[in-house]
Amino acid sequence: MYDVNFAIMNDFYEKARYQADFGKDWKEREKIVKFIEQYRTAFMTRDMDLINKIFDDNAIIIIGKKIRTVNEPQKYSFTDNENIYEYIKLKKDEYLERQAKVFENQSDILLEFSSLSILRKNNLEGVYGVSLRQNYNSTNYSDEGHLFLLVDFNSDEPKIYIRAWQPQEWDDEKIIKLSNFKVND
Repeated sequence: MYDVNFAIMNDFYEKARYQADFGKDWKEREKIVKFIEQYRTAFMTRDMDLINKIFDDNAIIIIGKKIRTVNEPQKYSFTDNENIYEYIKLKKDEYLERQAKVFENQSDILLEFSSLSILRKNNLEGVYGVSLRQNYNSTNYSDEGHLFLLVDFNSDEPKIYIRAWQPQEWDDEKIIKLSNFKVND
């Protein structure tokens, strides 16, 4: 077998097609849709070689980590995302090492995306921010949150320069997005 892909939702394709009418960049957005599907497939099939390949060596990876509390559970409790998550910044090698351990400990992994937004960075050719709503389910862990990827399509193979995951947020001002990053030529 040479390649396996899990079908991307038709809504993603149609939204990317619609957005391309404004940016006049369907060819690039078509590459992005395929790239996102390869990204998803790499995680579901635990393809560490592909995951290594799609991240730039200097990539910045930001992960929202849930802080464990030892308080006894109460019948009613208030959840404040600001106080139960912290953000960790990793280098590519650190991230890949952690991801390999996750793959070892999970017999089942399902990664789904329920929304897609593609923006070109300051009209720079080939540099895009991709925002996704991610649902992650595995053998003993699940979460829902926002995934942001800053991807450069200017070389032979697309490269992720920024990967940021954060827990489900209800405040749009707190969501990591393209405008949070500066791209130097």
